[in-house]
Amino acid sequence: ALPISGGFEWNALVLVVILGWIFVPIYVKAGVVTMPEYLKKRFGGKRIRIYLSILSLLLYVFTKISADMFSGAIFIRQAMRLNIYIAIVMLLLITALYTVTGGLAAVIYTDTLQTIIMLLRSFILMRYAFTTDR
Repeated sequence: ALPISGGFEWNALVLVVILGWIFVPIYVKAGVVTMPEYLKKRFGGKRIRIYLSILSLLLYVFTKISADMFSGAIFIRQAMRLNIYIAIVMLLLITALYTVTGGLAAVIYTDTLQTIIMLLRSFILMRYAFTTDR
């Protein structure tokens, strides 16, 4: 049986497809590509776009970024035996340093390198799992 915690991903897949069937025809008919563009065309003005931008940014910071920072800090705490708050500050400083100095290109290269490392390590783990006798 699959764990309950992973079920939300399958639900999200179905929901995104359903929402696509609902909203894509509306966007195509309106001649827009993004939701802020649609809201500007439908309601006019900049206030709704600014509100949506601020709301999206706050939700992103309080959901995704905070969870990523916490999980990274837990790993650093376990690996280096540091206080979790020091680990969070270290993560923030390192990320800010390479993002400010290298810009978006540095972020893209880092993501590419991390993807390659994760894929290689997952294949190594898979090979180990299938060749080890139990």
